[in-house]
Amino acid sequence: MPVSLGIADMAQVVDLVQVPKFLNDFLSSFTRGGITTIIPAKKTVDPRLGGENIAIRIFSHPEAISLARKYGPITATSANESGVSPECDTEVAARELGIEKFVPGTCPNGLGSTFVRFEKDDSAKRGWRLTVMREGVVPRADVMRWWTNPT
Repeated sequence: MPVSLGIADMAQVVDLVQVPKFLNDFLSSFTRGGITTIIPAKKTVDPRLGGENIAIRIFSHPEAISLARKYGPITATSANESGVSPECDTEVAARELGIEKFVPGTCPNGLGSTFVRFEKDDSAKRGWRLTVMREGVVPRADVMRWWTNPT
C-alpha cells in the first residue's frame, strides 16, 4: 500500500499536489493531525507514494513538525504489522518492530487519522467530491457536517 507524506504545513506540498482552495479551512476545523487527505498529484509519482493521488497529513507533534521543516515532507505509515491493531505509543511500537530510534509520543484518543479523499469534479460542491475512506479520530459525521454546510 502507498505511504503518506507527513508535513509541517501545506506549503510543503504545493508543487506536488492540487490543493483545493478550501483545504486549509477544512483542516483547521479539526484536530491537527486528525485528517489525512488524499488529493490528486500534479503529475504521476512513484506508486509507493500513491501514483495519481498522494496522502498528506499535517503533523501534530512538535518534534515531527520540526523534522519536516528541516528536511521536508516525510514518508509515513502506520506503526504496526498489517492486520494488527495499531499501537498508539511510539516507544511500544518501535520495540515491537525492532526499531531503535524513534520520536517519543502517543496518538491522542487512541485512533489514527481519518482518511478523506478529494477528487476534482466540476459538477460537485466546491468543484470537488469528498469521500471518507476511513474513520479515525475525526468522526465521519463531523467531516460530513463541515462539507455540507454552506460556504
